[in-house]
Amino acid sequence: MNARQMWATGLAGYLLDLSRFAKGGPLNLHSLTKYRVINALARRGGGTCLIEIGTFLGITAARCTRAFDTVLTVDLDAQLAALAAKGLAKFRNVTAYQGDAVTLLPQMLAHPGAGKAVVFLDAHYCGGNTARGELPEPALDELDILARHRDRIVGIVIDDFRCVGVEEGFPTNAQLLAAAEAHSPIPPLRSGHCAIRS
Repeated sequence: MNARQMWATGLAGYLLDLSRFAKGGPLNLHSLTKYRVINALARRGGGTCLIEIGTFLGITAARCTRAFDTVLTVDLDAQLAALAAKGLAKFRNVTAYQGDAVTLLPQMLAHPGAGKAVVFLDAHYCGGNTARGELPEPALDELDILARHRDRIVGIVIDDFRCVGVEEGFPTNAQLLAAAEAHSPIPPLRSGHCAIRS
């Protein structure tokens, strides 16, 4: 997908999100809407780095290259990580990792460009060609690691919140929100499909 197609597809998804939101319908946010949420958190908190857990095809990482000085992204699936890394190679400010995010997150946080980070947690198993790690949704473990670096985290976005407490092997809403609240005195903002933590 070239840059023009990526933005056109993103705009179509964003307009669909706005339409569904206006009608009070269920939301499954599209990539441009997610980018706008991530970018707003960065602007509000002074974020200079995006740490993305769950690269998939690299679309979110590519969108964020203009908004962040550094973009660090990881995917468990070797084929997806290689495909995304190939597409992201043209961006000098992106470092793509392949492996388990719970193992690699400390290394990513130690990256010289990590600075003040917005973290996008999207590393859950969702069927198809996505990888399934030891845990289908490792967000609780990831939040524990991020808590050790809370002074550098300006916001956390948890994607596909609608699956939390519903899908097998996912933590409950209460567990996830309790973990988020335990790591910061600021209460999280919630929507049906995305939990926003800043």
